[in-house]
Formats: sequence, C-alpha cells, structure tokens
Amino acid sequence: MQQAARPWPGAAGPACPQPGARPRTQAWPTLGYILLLLACVREAAAAAGYLPRPGERGLRQAGLPWLEVPWQPLLTQAEVQRGMYYGSGGRLRALATKLRAGRPVTVVLLGGSVTNAGELSRQGLSYAARFFSFLNSTFPNPAHRFINRGMPSSNSGWFAPCVDTLVPPGADLVVVEFAVNDNQQVAITSPWRHFYEQLLRRLLALPASPAVVLLQHYSWYLAAGDGQQAGLFYNNPESSFNWLAQYYDVPSMSLRAAAWRLMQQGIEGFKVDQVLRPGISYKGRALPQADPSQRNQFIYDDFVHPGPTGHQLLAELLCAPLIRALWETDIGLVVNERQDSRVQGLPPPMIPNERDQLTAPFCAIGDDFQWAIVDSQGFNISSERPRGNGYEPAISGWVATQPGSFLVLQVDTRSGLRGRDAGRALVLLQYLRGNADTIGTAVLTCEAGCTCARQRLDATWPSHVQMVAVAELLVTGQSDRCLVRVTVAPDNGSRQLFFNGVMVNPWHE
Repeated sequence: MQQAARPWPGAAGPACPQPGARPRTQAWPTLGYILLLLACVREAAAAAGYLPRPGERGLRQAGLPWLEVPWQPLLTQAEVQRGMYYGSGGRLRALATKLRAGRPVTVVLLGGSVTNAGELSRQGLSYAARFFSFLNSTFPNPAHRFINRGMPSSNSGWFAPCVDTLVPPGADLVVVEFAVNDNQQVAITSPWRHFYEQLLRRLLALPASPAVVLLQHYSWYLAAGDGQQAGLFYNNPESSFNWLAQYYDVPSMSLRAAAWRLMQQGIEGFKVDQVLRPGISYKGRALPQADPSQRNQFIYDDFVHPGPTGHQLLAELLCAPLIRALWETDIGLVVNERQDSRVQGLPPPMIPNERDQLTAPFCAIGDDFQWAIVDSQGFNISSERPRGNGYEPAISGWVATQPGSFLVLQVDTRSGLRGRDAGRALVLLQYLRGNADTIGTAVLTCEAGCTCARQRLDATWPSHVQMVAVAELLVTGQSDRCLVRVTVAPDNGSRQLFFNGVMVNPWHE
C-alpha cells in the first residue's frame, strides 16, 4: 500500500502566528509552539522560492534564479555557510528592504589590488563586477551607484583617515577587503590593527548607517610559517578581523573558511599548485604556470591575486549575506532587540588604548594633494600610467627627476588625544614604486611644527611592474602645521619620483 504524501508543514493544523506574535501563555514558549513556528518559517521560505518543496531540487528548478547568483556557483550552500559570520544582520536587512522597495542604492568597495582587479574588472570578471552584476540583475535601477575604491598596495591605515573623502555620506553598503594588504603577523594591539578598527568605527558612525561587510581574501602562498611554506590556515590577519567583526556585529565572509580544504585537496576549480601568470616566483621558488586550457581549475593569478575563478568565489561569498537578508526580510523575520540605551549605538573601542580621534582626520589624495603642498621646486604635475601593471589606470601626481628637487607638505597631526602616544602620528605618503632603472630615491625630513628622524625613501623594488605604494613616517608633535619635506636624493641620477597623496593617522602603541 502506497503511503500518502505527507502534507507540507503548515498546510493543515494550527494557523501560523503572525510576524512578531508571541505565544498566548506568558511562560517560556512550548516546544510545540517553537516547532510550529519553524515549520511556518520553512513554509513561507519555500513559498517564496528560497527553499525547495519536496520533489524540487533547488532555486533554479523553482524558477527563481534571481534569488541566487546569476552564474553557475562553484561553492555549495554548506561551503558558503562555513565561510559566513552573519551577526544580527540588522543593517543588511535595512538594505534588503530598500532594494525590495525598488529604491536605488550606493555600494562602495574599499580594498587593495584584489578589489581594484584592473583588467578583470574591465572584463566583468572581478568579484566587484560580479557583485554589481548580481545587484543589477536582481534589482535593476539606473540610479544605483557602484564605487570601487580599490587601491593597489594600500592598507586600512591608508583608508582610515580618508573615509569622508572616499565614501559618500549616503552609502548603503561598504565592503572592506584588507586581509592580504594589512600587516600579516602583528599583535591585535599593534598600530596597524588600531588603524583597521578606526576604519570600521568611522564607517559604522556614518550618518546613513551603512551595512558594512568584511570580505576576507586568502593567499595560499602568503600563509607560511611554523615550518610550512604555504597554506597555513592561521597565519594571517583574518583572525584579528573576525574578532572585530563579532565585536561590532558586522558580517565577515571568509574564503579561507569556505574553501581551504578544497584547496588543500586540489579539488577541481580550487587548485593552488599552479598560477595563471607566467614567470611568477615567491621567496626564490618558481611557481609553475597553469595550462591556459585549464585556467578555470586554478584560483590564483600569482602568489597573491585571484584569477577569474578566485574572484568568482569571492563574489559568491559577498552575495551570500545579502541573499540571506533578503530572505529574512521576505518572510517577515522579526529580530527582537534589547531596548536599553546602555548597549545601543557604537560600543567603545575593542583594542586597549584605542581612542577615537577628536579632530577631523587629515587626508589629501588625488586632486586634493596639491592643497597640502606649500612649497616646491623641480616638481611638476603629470599623469602617469604605471608600467606593466594591469591593476591601475593613469593617475595624476607630482613628478621630479633632478636631485635636490623638493616638495614641502603641510599636514595636520593633531588628534585631540592625551596620554603616552598622544604626541605622535604616522604620516603616510603615497608614491609610485618601480624598477631601479626608472624609479629613484628621496629623503624625508621634518621642517617645522613636528619632529622626525631623517628617513630615506627607496621607491624601487625588483620588478618592472610599477605600482602605487605608501611610505610611513613617524612624527612627534601635535600641530596643524607640521611641515614635511620630500627631497630627491643626491644619488638619484635622472630617475623619476612620483607622489600623489598624504594622510595622517594617530599613533597607538
């Protein structure tokens, strides 16, 4: 005798409670009530197409492709969940509500060359391009704004003082990607982790209360240590960033957590033993190039940057928390929050001795760099296209070649803080780095308003690829007129020096 089909939960029996409703009894909800509620949630999710009904295989078979990424995913649902820390999700649900209402949104990406992605972005293959494609195909609106602020060789210390410059005040979502750019092996109390926390605090304090999502790229080759040449699970900044994600209740998506075992086992589409770009070596070890016909099997373009497959993985991870927020919004999920002013708003800093700056951060980048220059000789404004680098477009800056040429920059090192480190600040100078045949050296000194040790800036590195980089100068003295002189070194010859930005972070130690 054939067994009758089991009715779908909620199809018969007690009526489902309305969103936000409480059980009739004042006692703790009964197990039966909880099971009924879970069944009703599942029924609503299935009716909306988020979960398959019995006999249905998934979202695509349900005829709702807009509820998942608009390409064939590489990660399973379990792998995506493994890579996700979601938190309470309140800000993401606010974004989901706005999208469902058909309103335009502004999305800003902050990160390094992985976020910039150069040619892959222009080809629509970067994680940024794929994520923007997901939003446009799911919620088309000509007024959406997608802003990619990825800056190769930058780190969170570069972005922290420049939030007001780089992030529009009405931003709805900000993605933060620095897991391979920030200093890899430092304590949570180091200045570089302070910079990352300050970046998060400034983003979360923006007037529009944007959703903030941390996207953690993972470099198999950089993850070395404790006798292991590559593939170490724990030797990177991600653990520190995840502590901050939990502390500030912001989602964090981890390529390492989602796919490390797949990489380690060499699963197709997740292979790491070869790279796409020819002639790549790391720490004296040549990395074999993948056969071009098999390029979709490998994650990395070189020892840091993902290729198209790696970017697809990052895009799937970035889409996941927003898809979950949309699901929660559509089923009318109500998350009960504690109404107590003592635990509302931005919490105090997590890292000991971290304090919010009491004055406006100093940031002069791009076209604003010229306003920091109070004196110059031998430098001229020029537009440069970094050579051999597919990650950066042409950029404008100040260029000199003759020894003795100089720029005098006026920066504001005031923080309004008191204490052991209150009198110190880190001045970050943005420059172009390249091979010693074409790029030269400079000397950094402090003239007035602050003091610093004389520092030689060697803008060269052993590569013919040119790339924007950041020099760090630790200065002492809180002043709105700290004068830093940049002088082309006497032994420079006729090689080029290029500068196009300066910013200041309070120093915490």
